[in-house]
Amino acid sequence: MKKRFTRRTFIKAAGASAAVLSAPAILGSAGRAQGGWPDKPLTFIVPFGNGGSTDRYMRAVQPYIEKEFGQPATIVNKPGASAMIGHNYFLQQRDDGYTLLCTSASIYLPMNIVVMGAQFKLDDFAFINLPQQNSSALSASPESPYHSLEEIVKAIRAKPGTISIASTVGSAHDLNLTLLLDSLGLTREDVRIVNYPGGGDIQVALGGGVVDAGAHAAESALGSEQFFRPLVVFSRKPVKPFENAPLVDAAVTALGGKPQWIQGSIAGFAAHKGVPEKHPERWQRLVDGFKAIGTNADAEAKLQAQSLTAAWIGPEESTKLMNDSFAIIEKYKQYLMAS
Repeated sequence: MKKRFTRRTFIKAAGASAAVLSAPAILGSAGRAQGGWPDKPLTFIVPFGNGGSTDRYMRAVQPYIEKEFGQPATIVNKPGASAMIGHNYFLQQRDDGYTLLCTSASIYLPMNIVVMGAQFKLDDFAFINLPQQNSSALSASPESPYHSLEEIVKAIRAKPGTISIASTVGSAHDLNLTLLLDSLGLTREDVRIVNYPGGGDIQVALGGGVVDAGAHAAESALGSEQFFRPLVVFSRKPVKPFENAPLVDAAVTALGGKPQWIQGSIAGFAAHKGVPEKHPERWQRLVDGFKAIGTNADAEAKLQAQSLTAAWIGPEESTKLMNDSFAIIEKYKQYLMAS
């Protein structure tokens, strides 16, 4: 009899893989705080659920943040409404630099604003560093009969509306699912989309055989490969841990389609716009601190081993990435609205 994965099984496996993410010891009050700031713990709002790609990224970088700033870094998960609940919650907190945001800024912030009518603006966020770029993947459940993109596409065409696909509606991975279907002459109505708040929930659904397939961040599967049977990866080069999975351009072309897809999420850290305006010295400390983390060769090597990065690109380049993201969301807005 096949062993079925339950949430408890998944959490045990995730806990084991989390040990791989452990890094340096926390320095606490003996850390490198400059000028006495910060003099109390930092709080990081993550607008996604536990175990997803953004949450995993935050927890991987957390020990380096604690070491650099000499204070504990508390993580608060606020998932829901395509990250808009967490983004709004973050903006409701004091803009004193002690509460920061770790988010998949693209495509969620532009999508919140352009498609969902959020009351906030991109200018409400002061981007510190957005180095992490994930690739989307479509994976089948290990419990499903599908071993290739061709097989699941045939099943979708044979039984419209019955093949279940887990996704986080409004995410880059969800948009890539829509674009993939469109590339193959299909629509979202031809499948049964099951919305989950984050990648961790999608992993549980896949591992437990609750759904036939799932759209998710490829990198989020690292250390939990047993929950996934990758069908296609949305990238031009192999991505860990799915180095042997078909890449989207070749896979779609082989099925007679014209590939269309976007880069997966762009994640990292931001403060309130009021921090550089009201507390320039704190803003500079944050910039200097995240730059120190991003240029730490040992830290970067350990993160790279997990297909993660904190490499320094800085506020200017991060802001440019977000402005460019707006153009992408405008281009594909009709697909997001159709979600």
